[in-house]
Amino acid sequence: MNHVRVAIVGCGAVTEKFYLPALARSPLLRIAALVDVSLARAERLAPARESSSRETIETWSLRRKRQ
Repeated sequence: MNHVRVAIVGCGAVTEKFYLPALARSPLLRIAALVDVSLARAERLAPARESSSRETIETWSLRRKRQ
């Protein structure tokens, strides 16, 4: 079965409490990447998702350039 790979941008409380659990329940979707301004926050959420899907989740940080 082909899965749709999803990247989530923003790893705050709403993502942690609602989006990730809802996506984890779907047999058609796989979380491929977690992106946040704080790399530590994205990395904190990844291990729990990796163990349930047996796939590596990429983590990225988006930092705004200061002007």
